[in-house]
Amino acid sequence: MVKKGGVHIGQTNEQGAICINKKGPVELWSNSSGEYTVYLHIDEGVFLYNKRDYPEEAQQLFSAAVRMVKKR
Repeated sequence: MVKKGGVHIGQTNEQGAICINKKGPVELWSNSSGEYTVYLHIDEGVFLYNKRDYPEEAQQLFSAAVRMVKKR
């Protein structure tokens, strides 16, 4: 995983996944096997994540996480 402040859409990580969306501490990554991962960064080096197999489900999870962060 790449550090929170340095990630931008289109960037790849060490495993070859591509960041396809980012808002604040929430990132959506697509990997070469077709899975999607949503990361919620809490602190430097501390994050929660969840994987999804379908882009629609991943986007829904990403949007829900962004809404949750905005409500705080």
